[in-house]
Amino acid sequence: MHALARWHIAAAKFRPAPEHRAWFASAADQPAPSVAERLQRLQQLRAARLREWEAIAAARAPAETREWLSQLTERIVRGAEAVLGELNAASRWTVPVQPVLRDIWRDHVLYTGADVTGLIDPSACRTDTVAADLARLLGSLYGNETQAWEAALASYQAHRPLSAAECRLIPVLHRSGILLSGATWLEWLGPRQRFDPDDPRVMARLRELVANWPT
Repeated sequence: MHALARWHIAAAKFRPAPEHRAWFASAADQPAPSVAERLQRLQQLRAARLREWEAIAAARAPAETREWLSQLTERIVRGAEAVLGELNAASRWTVPVQPVLRDIWRDHVLYTGADVTGLIDPSACRTDTVAADLARLLGSLYGNETQAWEAALASYQAHRPLSAAECRLIPVLHRSGILLSGATWLEWLGPRQRFDPDDPRVMARLRELVANWPT
């Protein structure tokens, strides 16, 4: 949390060349780009399409993986309306925006002993809210462990205080991120066939998504 806060502080001071301002600029309060993007993606999702993707993936998968696919699909279908409502509300909130990593999760944080010595894979980096990074990283580290989230956010704010709107946005981005991540995995395993459903790592990821589903 200390390393991420320091990175955010430094990134907010970055002054991009004019041709890069659309991607790496900092600005005063405005709606978070990630909220608008997720709102658009979720509006395009349909239960019938999700179940179609599940069926394609299940046809190639072993029995245990099919069960996790089924559970994941049902959670997405049941949770979509509530998450859509949250994103609609959040689209009217304004927060500072700046360059953020956007794909900062536990495997992208490198350690030497207990010290953070690297934040890797900046390919998704662009202008957004720091709440997107915090939701992504804390969700990957702690799932739904509320006390761990609170302690981590307190550590972050020892270096970079969060506004009330940023704090309110973090759980919305966490819940929408889990739901849309689940949908992405259904698409990857279904029509795109990006991964082999028989791979134990796939089943582990599906199990993790279901186990950490926001309550």
